[in-house]
Amino acid sequence: MDAEESMIAHLREALGVPCSSDVPRKRPASFVTVERAGGGGDGYTDAAQLAVQCWGPTKADAHALALLARAALPAWEELDGAVSCSCESLYSFPGEGGEPRYQLTVAARTYI
Repeated sequence: MDAEESMIAHLREALGVPCSSDVPRKRPASFVTVERAGGGGDGYTDAAQLAVQCWGPTKADAHALALLARAALPAWEELDGAVSCSCESLYSFPGEGGEPRYQLTVAARTYI
């Protein structure tokens, strides 16, 4: 199971906003990006560190989306191939142009 792709699909369904690994060229008002930021494995499982970035038209909107994303994480553990998932941190992380964005760092373990 690919943790990044699986998380993208899960959050797209759970949050009802565009979700991908890249910032869309035509940015919607609210969207989520998921990127693998690190991790490792033990031969049986993959321990992915994911950066889940929640973008919104205002800081309050981006924060609200990040809280919804965090609340959706436990349901990801119910997917076939998922082992565990936890939010390690949630913080304001404005885009390069100051765009409102919050980031969750997520530890997601899957079976290989």
